[in-house]
Amino acid sequence: MEAATDAFRQVIRSRNPHTAPLAALVCGKMLEEHGDLDAAQDAYWQAIRSYHPDHAPRAELNLGALLAHAGELSAAGEAFRRVIASNHPESAPHAALNLGIVLASRGELEAAEQAFRQAIASGHPRHAPPAALGLDQVLALRRGEAPFEATPDGGSEGDEVPPPEGGVPSTSG
Repeated sequence: MEAATDAFRQVIRSRNPHTAPLAALVCGKMLEEHGDLDAAQDAYWQAIRSYHPDHAPRAELNLGALLAHAGELSAAGEAFRRVIASNHPESAPHAALNLGIVLASRGELEAAEQAFRQAIASGHPRHAPPAALGLDQVLALRRGEAPFEATPDGGSEGDEVPPPEGGVPSTSG
């Protein structure tokens, strides 16, 4: 891994406006996966500060997920809000989904509902469906009911539809 991070850092130091932000993003993800969270945050910030229209929002999305997994929910929420404001076609709907999860976990149900609705309104094929499940859970909680956990009609034991993960979804992919 050391050789790979050295190679990525060399590309980052080049300050090439096209390759350096991508190298920082990929390096950050690699460092995060290997447990070096401080170095991963530094790499993500390098990509974010590049203001690259594609790589900066993706890096901020990854940073938000890293912060959420570390329990820094307020900072994670701010990162997700900045990604949403970027209107990036892939990252903004994902960030709205993640923001809804973070807000719901903090008990901010009205704000979580708005975030889930924003993810749903994007129509994004990967992020709108889990946002709809999250919205259903939030609405059930707001009505004082138990969170969504159901077996579809005609389903058999073991076919339960799981609720959205309690944590922030992975940003890889």
